[in-house]
Amino acid sequence: SGRQTGQADLERSVREYCGEVQIVIASKSEPYQHVRRDSGIEVIRSPGGLASALDSVARATAAIWVAQAQGDADREVADAKGRVPMPPGGQRYTLQRIWLEPEDVAEGFNRFANGCLWPLCHVVYVRPHFDAGDYRAYVEANDRFADAILESVGPRPALVLLQDYHLALCASRLRARRPDLTIVLFWH
Repeated sequence: SGRQTGQADLERSVREYCGEVQIVIASKSEPYQHVRRDSGIEVIRSPGGLASALDSVARATAAIWVAQAQGDADREVADAKGRVPMPPGGQRYTLQRIWLEPEDVAEGFNRFANGCLWPLCHVVYVRPHFDAGDYRAYVEANDRFADAILESVGPRPALVLLQDYHLALCASRLRARRPDLTIVLFWH
């Protein structure tokens, strides 16, 4: 009952502040994954604080959540455009999955984000590794995120909440094509 009241308060607050603007959350990690088990396809909540924290926001706002598909059965449960209603059984928002293919794009995206940007952003004593091919994959992945976000919102006004250094270039890609969007980049 307390959780439902909190959820209703969040929904009301967001609508008072944002009106009918479409909320879009974009992150490398998806909030739920579909994985194959011996008994069939199972839905599991993705580990980590980001998915937990933003899931309630997505539920309260009927958001579109754009994320890289990571579960081995994700494609099987999504529609032709990569969309699947979330959360399981509740259907309060839309998860828009993207597949970073070919595999070298996904690997280069991850290597650049984690091998170059992560050490720089966290001021750790690990030398960042810059590779031009990995950077090109990072740029391509950010372009694909921007494409998926723009396709999801269409011509509607939107508030886009980009999550972390993985999507550092996505904001400028969106701004170049849709200067009317409100874009927020969270650095965790």
